[in-house]
Amino acid sequence: MEKASLWIDTKLKNLNEVRELFLANEDNQRSHANAGTYTNFDVKQKIKEDQSIVINGQNWLFNKFDYSYLYKSNDDLIDPQETSGYVVAFSNGDEVRYFINYFSQNAQVSLQLLLNNLNKATHIESKPVIVEEGFFLWLFQKYYNGDAEFQISNSSDSNNSVSNTSSNLNINSILAVKGDTSDQITSINASGDQISNYVSVLSFLLESSKLYKLGLRISYDSHKTIEFTIDKPRKNNVVSVDISKYEGVLSAESMDSKISKLLIIVNLVIFPKLIQMYKEDKSWNQQEMEMFFDGLSRDITSKIATLLTGVKDKVALDNSQTSLDV
Repeated sequence: MEKASLWIDTKLKNLNEVRELFLANEDNQRSHANAGTYTNFDVKQKIKEDQSIVINGQNWLFNKFDYSYLYKSNDDLIDPQETSGYVVAFSNGDEVRYFINYFSQNAQVSLQLLLNNLNKATHIESKPVIVEEGFFLWLFQKYYNGDAEFQISNSSDSNNSVSNTSSNLNINSILAVKGDTSDQITSINASGDQISNYVSVLSFLLESSKLYKLGLRISYDSHKTIEFTIDKPRKNNVVSVDISKYEGVLSAESMDSKISKLLIIVNLVIFPKLIQMYKEDKSWNQQEMEMFFDGLSRDITSKIATLLTGVKDKVALDNSQTSLDV
């Protein structure tokens, strides 16, 4: 799973500026309070030529950089610590943004080191993903009620002429849910078609006061399968993309290009559009929520009855076969 946090550069404007700093990094940078030294930097540009992608009508250039470095403490009793990861840098000519596969303090330190900006006034800012708590339940009920096909508008401005097209986004499967329940059950998988699993998931939803995680398998435009998970382990949401499950127009591309494009598409196109539709859905209110849970209760009763009938029929069949054998 590719997990990456999003950062915005308030100073640099294009990829050439980023590339110059990344690839000509100083070999040694002192840590805060001079407690140690960051050294042995190794940064590689992974895509030979910058590639382009259209995001909400704007053309962005991007590239991926793999990096590693050592932190050597001034205390000789502490072994050097190696950090490695990658950064996807992309720019529209007016601003630069970064996806980095580290979070919180680690992400900021690594970016500042790569930009030779440690211990200076930083020019990078975190762009956290924040959604309202009701978003997860709204999304789940859309899928459950068979109303999970969305039209995503794609506006573009080319040669002073504005064009509007749309793409289909379908939620094909709910892969996992996670929340807090009265009996402290914290997670459950929603995959599979077994009745017992189906009942467990519905029961879990009825008891869960809050949902913190939702895994989705979707299709979008020319992307047949994209799997990603929206998680809220701390204050902000984290979107993780499973590159290995991807099927679609990007399948033949290099892994570096695929990772870069899917991080951008999921985090900057698909996820924001879903949040926008949630906020604009005026039909989802307290009354609709109560009706949804009432429906869940009826479905649980029906599925349990079906399960019990199946068990009784199997027992009766087994008994009849046993009698014949005797």
